Amino acid sequence: MSWAKYRVWCDDEAKFVYAWSPTVIDACPNDAEHDIDLNTLSKIEDGPNAGTNRLYSVPAPNYVESTNYATLFSFVYDGSEVDGWPVEAKFRYKTANASGDNASIRIQDTTNGQTVCEITGLNGTDWAETVADEIDNLAAEGPVTWEIQAKTESGASVWVEWVDLLW
Repeated sequence: MSWAKYRVWCDDEAKFVYAWSPTVIDACPNDAEHDIDLNTLSKIEDGPNAGTNRLYSVPAPNYVESTNYATLFSFVYDGSEVDGWPVEAKFRYKTANASGDNASIRIQDTTNGQTVCEITGLNGTDWAETVADEIDNLAAEGPVTWEIQAKTESGASVWVEWVDLLW
């Protein structure tokens, strides 16, 4: 689902409240304890970047050999997107071993010390794509530094060619 702006009546504040969200809101964006009238809920605007993507190519060397998460690439997101943060991350990867040595890839928000998304159990010596469709722990605003990190169970190589973020 893409980001959209929603409006709903908050009984406690006695006014309409607004929120950008990748999912339909079901609570007051100002205080989840407030009572809202779901009969007044409406999507009032699609995000200008809804359905768009931003591709980040991982520069050489685009692999790590580690049993602990190691950084392949980092970038700063300035938080200026009108419609918020991405809702999905797609990775193109391959591992040194075809099976039995699972790799993990994650996006780590190093500004706030939060894991944004993580995919585990990856293996295969051919290039493949995988999608993290649950992005969590997003900062309220930017700028933030995100690192693309990877590891394998044995410490053998895992490559990441690119990361594609979808709004």
